[in-house]
Amino acid sequence: DNDTAELKYIELDVSIQNETATRVNMDGDAFEENDQFRIYFYSYCPIPTAGSEKIISVYQYNGTTEGWGVSTGETPIYWDDRNQAIVRNFCAIMPYDDYDVSGQTYAVQTNQTTQAAYKKSDLLIACTRTAQRLVPVAFKHAYSRLIVKFDDPESSFGTLQYNTITLKEVKTTGAMIYTEKTNDVDGKDEITVAASAQGSNNSVQMHKADDAGNPYFTAILPPQTIAEGTAVFEITVTE
Repeated sequence: DNDTAELKYIELDVSIQNETATRVNMDGDAFEENDQFRIYFYSYCPIPTAGSEKIISVYQYNGTTEGWGVSTGETPIYWDDRNQAIVRNFCAIMPYDDYDVSGQTYAVQTNQTTQAAYKKSDLLIACTRTAQRLVPVAFKHAYSRLIVKFDDPESSFGTLQYNTITLKEVKTTGAMIYTEKTNDVDGKDEITVAASAQGSNNSVQMHKADDAGNPYFTAILPPQTIAEGTAVFEITVTE
């Protein structure tokens, strides 16, 4: 019918903002095969809040050749041409399966020793307000990356092998805070998101990685302030 004829696919321009490299391959901010994100459509309020969202679709990255595609069992997004003059809010989450939409919170993995658990902790969020058919989905890292390197592996006992590092007394859950503001460049409204650590303190086992033969440890945490004098690192070594 005529209504269907006026519906067109929404197009997504997907990217990661190159702020800090946290992807598992450590080669920079690049999407990896089988990455998935869920995109939400907020139609009733300027700031994403619980209960106002509508899940639109899940998209999966199928490698550099095929790019992004609608995940199996999902439907593509349509845009009603008659309503294009109305600015809409979109928010994309990756990874999305453990993201608490009702509370807008996300908890990192407390054991990040495996690549899968480390990557699952790397929360990326993209928010945009637009009336255009091409919707920019520019992901930003919501959390912080902590890196521990050892400059001098030598000791009076000989060369030490650093086996594990556990972070103590750190918060592992963050709450997303959405803010609407006017862009100074073009005067258009935009949505920004920032994470604030909350909840009780936990321990986190860091992920051991390697940079050209130089081992280091890394972990993803919600941004937080740690009190001066707090014993944060528990390190195990062997000679």
